[in-house]
Amino acid sequence: MRLALVSIFALFSSMVTSSNAAVSGYKFQELRELTPKDSTTGYGDRIRRTMHLLSTSTKERPSKVRILFYGQSITRQNYSRKIIEAKLRAEYPHAQLEVLNPAIGGYQSPKSVHTMFHTLIPEQPDLVVFHVYGGESDGSYEQIIRNVRTYTTAELIVATHHLGNYGEARDRQKDAASRLRRELAEKHGSELVEIRGNWRRYLKQHALKATDLLRDSVHHNTHGGELWGALQARHFEVQPADPQNWQSRITRIDLRQSREGKLGRVVFKPKQWIQSENGLRSTENGSPLRIEFEGTRVDVISRSGNGQADIRIDGKRPTAIPETWSATLPSSTPIDYRPAIMRIGLPGLPVAETWTLTVNPLSKDGRNCDYALQGSKSGFQGNGSHTDVFRSADGIIELNPKMFTFSDAIRIKKKPIPTPFKVTWKTYNRSLDEWECRPVDSSNPGGQITLVQQLKNGPHTLEVIPRSGAIEIEQVIIHRPAE
Repeated sequence: MRLALVSIFALFSSMVTSSNAAVSGYKFQELRELTPKDSTTGYGDRIRRTMHLLSTSTKERPSKVRILFYGQSITRQNYSRKIIEAKLRAEYPHAQLEVLNPAIGGYQSPKSVHTMFHTLIPEQPDLVVFHVYGGESDGSYEQIIRNVRTYTTAELIVATHHLGNYGEARDRQKDAASRLRRELAEKHGSELVEIRGNWRRYLKQHALKATDLLRDSVHHNTHGGELWGALQARHFEVQPADPQNWQSRITRIDLRQSREGKLGRVVFKPKQWIQSENGLRSTENGSPLRIEFEGTRVDVISRSGNGQADIRIDGKRPTAIPETWSATLPSSTPIDYRPAIMRIGLPGLPVAETWTLTVNPLSKDGRNCDYALQGSKSGFQGNGSHTDVFRSADGIIELNPKMFTFSDAIRIKKKPIPTPFKVTWKTYNRSLDEWECRPVDSSNPGGQITLVQQLKNGPHTLEVIPRSGAIEIEQVIIHRPAE
């Protein structure tokens, strides 16, 4: 029987149907009326900064908001991303919203804790919407949360599990796993979406069975996916803004009014930097504006100016600092879409280049292999095998055979991997050695630029050194992770 098309009046009253549902509103196909909200839950209470950025965005001054969905196949089905993104774009049309979903099917906590160093941490999101299975016994689920808190300043939404068709024993395991997720949400200050309890109430309210919302034992059909997304989306509520809630992690110094904040201060020679209606403006090349701060990342908002500046951190180019470098997620094997290697170690100082691992031979079960590593700029870097941790000749790349997923691909796909095959990834850096200061345009209407990210958490001095033209900075945003 086809379920009735509904409108969720309280939650999505501002969302309208259009031919582009992902932008202007999600057109629900199967969802019925949601169960009432829990009066004891503060919806949006722990994502106040994200909601403040969204709700205060205007056409003239849009806020940049990056939301990343992190998880496995349930997240990769994309229902929550589509529904939440539709809601936010409809309700906050002026926000400079970027939404990412690097979910990997089958990657429970023990694997996702590794891939996040390629897909989550380098993105430095403002909000992470997170759900994975596993990690209760080895602590990897909590470690993912700790990594988010340690390496980013993102707010975090977590969720309990929905009801699958596993049988009573597995259901009890999922109940226990959901209890742990509630406890860890409270411990780490995450916004908790109570999926499991609301799922049970929804089934009872509409006289449905768990299988009515599934296409197999665990994955959602359209009805289940819409329920999953709607339960998460109703947490995106604006609570009264309380900067004290986030200023210990993120300080914004408005140079039109102030020179310091909780995490740092701005120092300059008055005649070389003068006050303007758009902040501070340089008048002399070579005279630095210094940002003395505590944290890992510095952004600026610059809406005007037209010049070039050198950026230095503690007297160094940002790209001369190893921890500011990242690697993309390695490519897949020829038989599966998942990455052939879960994590690439970067113990040295990389350069921007493409790396190629050529695997040959590979045993039938994928556990034994030999390989050669080549950098597009670094050249041949040596041979390795499954027996030992490999470090490239120049010390830039480290490969641990425990991170190889060749055998997983063969087990899942039930066929061999043809050899030789290549695995590729890139090393890159999102920090700036040189900054081209330009007026805002359609590519970045809010004027927010990251100058440096992924530093070691601690005291630093960032220098903006004008080289040509006029540099103008309206605001400085300092990030210091919570853990």
